[in-house]
Amino acid sequence: MFLSTTRALRRNVVSSNLSTCKSNALPKQASLFANSSRWNTRRATSTEAKPPFIRIKVSVLFTILVGGGVVLTAYGLYDFYTSFTMWPKEVKRDLRAGIETRNTGDLNVSERFLTRALDNARNLPLEELSPEPYLKLSGIAIVLASVLEDNHKLSDAYNVYVTAFEDLRAASDRTGSEKVRAGAIAYKLGQMAELRGLPREERAWYEAACKELLGATGLPERRDLNNPVDLAELELPSWVSKLQLVEPLRALADCYNRSGDHQLALTTLLVAVPVILGSNPQDAPTENLCIGANLMNLVAETLLEGPPTPEARQQAERAVAQAVDLLELRKIRGAENVQDEPNYCELVMAAALFNWGALREMDEDLPKAKELYQRSQKQSIDVGEQSGAIQARTALRRIDRLLQKADTNKVTRVRS
Repeated sequence: MFLSTTRALRRNVVSSNLSTCKSNALPKQASLFANSSRWNTRRATSTEAKPPFIRIKVSVLFTILVGGGVVLTAYGLYDFYTSFTMWPKEVKRDLRAGIETRNTGDLNVSERFLTRALDNARNLPLEELSPEPYLKLSGIAIVLASVLEDNHKLSDAYNVYVTAFEDLRAASDRTGSEKVRAGAIAYKLGQMAELRGLPREERAWYEAACKELLGATGLPERRDLNNPVDLAELELPSWVSKLQLVEPLRALADCYNRSGDHQLALTTLLVAVPVILGSNPQDAPTENLCIGANLMNLVAETLLEGPPTPEARQQAERAVAQAVDLLELRKIRGAENVQDEPNYCELVMAAALFNWGALREMDEDLPKAKELYQRSQKQSIDVGEQSGAIQARTALRRIDRLLQKADTNKVTRVRS
């Protein structure tokens, strides 16, 4: 399998680009937002014409930010409040009022209450917010920032997130949960920069997120060639999940790819893949299979961003074939849809089949390419993904023209 051919790259995986993000490189301000598309088509860099490669852009939503229990929904905000058994009286009343007015849609009033709650909490001795005072302070900040986002005050929200991150990073003796929270906020800031189209800020925040989250695992911040770390066997501490670690790595790899740093992107993906799939992908937890398949799609795309050598194509095809195998294994196990993204796995399958077809087309295996494009088209139609169905239909028309041309040339040769 593809994973076994890249064993050397998967070891010693905490590379310097993830561990040496400079604090003064982090952006302070950005204006926000723009919409992003779920489906994107890209062509691998080459002088020869190639069929487009489809990538699935499905976020794991904002649930990575929960770190210690903050979910940015009306129910989740109330749950955030009630999950702390004791709040100082200087904070409790404003926090409760801010959450209640947020839930009723009175965002301006909610902002005032939450701002006052946060200011009061910051003025208290840390002992009054123990244990994990920075987790509590950042929790209030996250709730306030979410209200600002809902109220279309995106630059103000950005600044609240930045301040919360800086407070967490500057804290001494941070707990594992506080490190995870810092990484989650940095990831959120990277998302905001990505959606606005600010690549420099996006890269800095995603690198900061990965540094914080890898640091929370207890891994060394610099690579030790004499003591390699195999993330496939990594036992993560209770305060950080595999998904929390993998999603910023995926986002950072995507950022590297878009800036042309394809080797960094590949190295970063090869950090993420064994974390989510383990040393034997066939034994991976069912809930990780879709995410792992999507990562293998990205590995294949990244391999093709460089020179289109036969070896790169072969490795890319192994990657997309494994993506399909993982998704078929998930079906065999009878897994249900992902709750937050009910079509996520089906969309990843459509993309994997399309990309496998593109690779077969590159090798001029037109019958196999046609079969894979047909399967991708059916998969997209079944889940109502119009853009994916259109891409597959366009590819099938191209294949039909090529097959017709090949038949015509064959007849001409016979007659001559």
